[in-house]
Amino acid sequence: MRFGLTAAACFGAIAFPALALGGPDGPEYGGKIDDRKGRYIGFDIAGSGGDKELRHMFVVGVPFDRCDDPADDGKQGGEFKGVFDIARNGRFGGTETDMFRRRGTPEGIKYTLDGKLDGREAKGTLKMKIIGTNCRSGLVEWKAKKPAPPVPQS
Repeated sequence: MRFGLTAAACFGAIAFPALALGGPDGPEYGGKIDDRKGRYIGFDIAGSGGDKELRHMFVVGVPFDRCDDPADDGKQGGEFKGVFDIARNGRFGGTETDMFRRRGTPEGIKYTLDGKLDGREAKGTLKMKIIGTNCRSGLVEWKAKKPAPPVPQS
């Protein structure tokens, strides 16, 4: 398995091997980003009834552009720390920032998630920017389902 320490891969403190993403058994929900092979989003839903939240979200294979460092391509992916409350109508979203240190420099990733959970399916958009660099993903669309398809291996 490959571990990466690039800014785009370090959504937390380190990049995660693909099999560890989304919890010990993989993600509860998962699917393609921009309907492209190799681009993946996964997450878990915790709670029940009107007290649900999205957590353990991760992405794999989302390209970043305008990066100063070519290693910051985002293709290795990583897990986000943010937790998003899910309203009774299934809507969730917001903007979070996860901070980390790369090569001794404090950096972070700012991400905006918007989506809707509808039973065993979810869809929405995601936008990411690496703080301290010019790297950004632009707005990407995603669709996920339960049970999650396998996480792509790099």
